[in-house]
Amino acid sequence: MSYNKNVLSVLLAVSTVAFAMDQQNNTKDKPQIPLRPLFPPLSSSSSSSRTTSSDMSDQVEDDGRPVLTKAQIEEMTYVLQQADKKAQMIVEHLKDPTYLEDDEYRSAIFVGEPGTGKTTTALAIGHQMMVESGWQYKMLDSGAFLGKFRNQTAIKLRQFLRGIIALRAPMILIIDELNRLLEHANSEHHDTDTASTALWTFLDQQRGNQKFFFIGTMNDITKLPKPYKDRILFEFIQFNHISAPLKQAQALRYYLTQGKAHLNPALTDEKLSALLANIGSCSGRVLKKWSGFTKRLYRQHQEQPGGPIVVTEALVNLAIAGFNACKKDIQYDRKDETDAERQDRYHTDTIERQEKHFLQQQLKQDLLAEYSYTDHHNYDTGNGGTATSYTNQVLKPEGARSIQELFSVEQQAIMTELQAQTTARVVREAQEKARREAAAAEEKKKNAWW
Repeated sequence: MSYNKNVLSVLLAVSTVAFAMDQQNNTKDKPQIPLRPLFPPLSSSSSSSRTTSSDMSDQVEDDGRPVLTKAQIEEMTYVLQQADKKAQMIVEHLKDPTYLEDDEYRSAIFVGEPGTGKTTTALAIGHQMMVESGWQYKMLDSGAFLGKFRNQTAIKLRQFLRGIIALRAPMILIIDELNRLLEHANSEHHDTDTASTALWTFLDQQRGNQKFFFIGTMNDITKLPKPYKDRILFEFIQFNHISAPLKQAQALRYYLTQGKAHLNPALTDEKLSALLANIGSCSGRVLKKWSGFTKRLYRQHQEQPGGPIVVTEALVNLAIAGFNACKKDIQYDRKDETDAERQDRYHTDTIERQEKHFLQQQLKQDLLAEYSYTDHHNYDTGNGGTATSYTNQVLKPEGARSIQELFSVEQQAIMTELQAQTTARVVREAQEKARREAAAAEEKKKNAWW
């Protein structure tokens, strides 16, 4: 066992060194998990020929992924401006280590329902630090680390984290949907505890590292391992739906006025918020999608195609009606179970059914003892033989009714079906036995004749 551990340690060390050397030497080979290229700070006075935000949409990174467009950067900036102040302070904290006077603050967890801006805010922080301070940032989905065999996920995660540190570059690491990595890995032999231990051990080692920051995003924080909860108790930031109608109106106005569209001057924020008063809370993503839906409705009902889109009160009311209809059709407000919650429910239901079945069988035996009696019968074998007696267990009608009442209609139907299957099986076995005996008798008869 010790020999295998030593071999594994050597292999991990060699892999980590090779990964770091590939990055430092800028080889042409594509790394397993490539890093974003490092761009210089954008400046209007710069004469550099490198990529700027105005022409990013035409550029492609070394690994083939498209670079953020100017519109995407503007949206990220807007989302960051609307985010919690605690998220905005991360940028100032990384620019100036004395801003918060907390060198150990090296990670944050963004928690909230889908569409509340967690991922976009994390990307906005990474991009702003890249542009303004020359940091690199890397964003990964938690699925990039999942392995098939036990502890393989933890090994891949640990190896990658060591490679990040080996670069010795200012780095923001973002892992999206982090709870999937720490709760379960949809893997047959995954060990959640090992993966979470690898991550929090690494983060503990980065306390005081002013050139590193980690951001994880997740929908639910309650099911994380307790040691990890202890480390992020004061470091998670909650992202919520937009519930105030005025905030919704301002966000919707921002998305509606992108491109050639504009709002009718009579449709003020106050008027728009009054129209949105009864839709309930919703995410920023929904409001963005809603703006696109509103523009499609305008073109759909436009008599003559072309021209700018003008958003009026009537168009907003039409979009609200469509929004509510869509929510109803897909049961938007129904809460979905996670895999872990579903498995827990199945386990609980199974235990309850087993306990109920055991109790029913005990009560059934008590009723059989109370309402049944033994019926004795004597009969003569004839021809002067000795009389023989036999007994028969008889259940009183009230006992049969009481036993029947123990079981629900569904249970009775299942028991009836099972009994029918058992009877059919007994008949089939008896028929098969009779055929075998007949065949054996026929074979014996033939052998006797010869």
